[in-house]
Amino acid sequence: MRIPYEWIKEFVDWPGSEAEMADALTMAGNEVDGIRDGVFDFKLTPNRGDCASVVGLAREAAALCGQTLKEPEIGVPESDEEAARVTRVEIRAPDLCPRYAARILRGVKVGPSPEWIQKRITAAGMRPVNNVVDVTNYVMLEMGQPLHAFDLSKLEEQRIVVRTAEPGEKITTLDGHERQLDPSILVIADARVPIAIAGIMGGKDTEVTDDTQDILLESAHFNPQTVRVGARKLELPSAASYRFERGVDPELVPRAIDRAAGLLAELAGARVARGVVDQYPKPPAPITVTLRPSRCNRMLGTQFTASEMVGALEALQLPVRALHRGTASEESIQVHVPTFRWDLRLEEDLIEEVGRIMGYDRIPEALPNDDLEGSLSPSLQSQLLLRGALVSSGLVEANTHSMVSHAEAIRLVAGEPLPPRNPVSEEYAVLRPSLLPGLLKAVAHNSRFGRRAAHFFEVGRVWTLKSPDSAGQGPDGYTEHTTVAAVMMGHRMAGHWNLKPVPLETDFYAAKGVLEFLLAQARVSGVEFRPLPSQGFHPGRSAEMWVGDRRLGRLGQIHPEVQEALDLPLPVYAFEVEVTALQELAQEPEYDPLSRFPAVTRDLAILLPAETPASRVAAIIHQAGQPFLEDEELFDLYTGERLGPDTKSLAFSLTLRSREGTLTDAQAESALAAIRQALAEQAGATFR
Repeated sequence: MRIPYEWIKEFVDWPGSEAEMADALTMAGNEVDGIRDGVFDFKLTPNRGDCASVVGLAREAAALCGQTLKEPEIGVPESDEEAARVTRVEIRAPDLCPRYAARILRGVKVGPSPEWIQKRITAAGMRPVNNVVDVTNYVMLEMGQPLHAFDLSKLEEQRIVVRTAEPGEKITTLDGHERQLDPSILVIADARVPIAIAGIMGGKDTEVTDDTQDILLESAHFNPQTVRVGARKLELPSAASYRFERGVDPELVPRAIDRAAGLLAELAGARVARGVVDQYPKPPAPITVTLRPSRCNRMLGTQFTASEMVGALEALQLPVRALHRGTASEESIQVHVPTFRWDLRLEEDLIEEVGRIMGYDRIPEALPNDDLEGSLSPSLQSQLLLRGALVSSGLVEANTHSMVSHAEAIRLVAGEPLPPRNPVSEEYAVLRPSLLPGLLKAVAHNSRFGRRAAHFFEVGRVWTLKSPDSAGQGPDGYTEHTTVAAVMMGHRMAGHWNLKPVPLETDFYAAKGVLEFLLAQARVSGVEFRPLPSQGFHPGRSAEMWVGDRRLGRLGQIHPEVQEALDLPLPVYAFEVEVTALQELAQEPEYDPLSRFPAVTRDLAILLPAETPASRVAAIIHQAGQPFLEDEELFDLYTGERLGPDTKSLAFSLTLRSREGTLTDAQAESALAAIRQALAEQAGATFR
């Protein structure tokens, strides 16, 4: 938003330079992003609609320099004709349009506006059109209240109806484009059809032209959310919607329309009909907020007096209704919140106002008190543990965008992803159903800069379908949850000046090792890796993780087609795990004292059907070898012509130990016999 410095000075006697005003306003929360030819470029926060005007910024400047705000001069010479006899206003959606006012102006001479108006609105980034349109824009910039002028002769029955659009209705807006409307969009209509999109843009059919003689001037207050939804849905941002979305003072409605009517009488020769047709069915209830000086000082770390706080609030035109004296802890200030500050609803809001007007430089630096209550939630504690495990495994944490392109999403997750109502661009068209698309983009970005090794992880939220049939149900068909994911490409260990480079390329088992360490740190055991293909993964080098009937996630090599699409020089291995599942399956640690007795080790070579997972074999061994089996470790896999294509050999090293005494050969052989029998019965194993 661009506003000339000299225009602000018209309403406040600023004692310093334009640079000093820019610095003061910026430090008070109204950021000046730059100054060019005496024009400030402001970046306003979404809650400060009161500052989206010259007067609003002058109010801030006056409070900062201790001056009095000057208000615009308003005077309306009225004719004998009564506006109420010419038009009437009907509000059918009072929740969406709390107030609507109209004035009737006759005999308007449409032509160029004076040079001083053209210069000011041009400096503010708007294009001069004619004196009628320029005056409405001038008043909007000056006071913050958007206005619109209709050609009265083009209104059916010369009346206004504020309503939601009917299904199938259309309107051609002032930019010449036809817009399809629906009931979520508020419109201004005459007795028959829409003539404007409320708070956004007027219609082409009722615009003011050189032939216009009589106009209906509109000044209204619209619900910010309604305007925001309409502007996004129609992809039609405007200077008016910019202000309505941030919140406009409903009490500005009659003042702004009178200001514009007076200027049009002066600059366009208009005869202003007597009175304003003003519909205001539900004025907002007065709001009073209590500020306790003791709490204000405690939060800011200051020693401001109650009188200083009152002075800061009154400088912002926040009326103080009462100041209750007593001890320091008993003092309280009752503040009546004016309608132009809709964002002030809590005591903390007033504390912020005191702090920024008194000056952030007056707030001393101090460490936080050590009596703060609260602690990390179990969810955050779990996420910190996962981050620590992956960092200690040599991975680097990444933070990727929560939105990805549609093509990136369906490469790695089956099912239709969830699109927002108004996508930012094709690159960010859907909410991510997985963390992997963003992480793979990070790997590709590093690869383009010559890095052949990249090991990243992320903990973040994803949005996935509840079921394959819920794709057409909108947001209700999706679930939001947190996952942890990692991608690994290239060397796992770099060379050093006194070490030879070790070519440890990442492979499936390296990624699986990192994942198993992560699971161990999360205290999740009994995980079974099932060789099931997953979208975007290599069909022969991927697996899903299960604990019983609970799916944890997936692991494997990224599909070569995805690797080629991203132009990655080496294979990439990845995994993704649901954090909620890890939390729910985590086991409480138990103390297991070391045995005083020696262990016995035995090796067991097993012949099995080729499709039998090693994890299933290990589970059978572990269960059958109790109570003496302490550990089982796979140390060899053999396949070859001697065994045939349907058979493989697995070799396990078994650690046996007794808690009650030195393990005897008979006890060891008994445990081995039980293991062999279980493997033969449950897995069809034979032994070498």
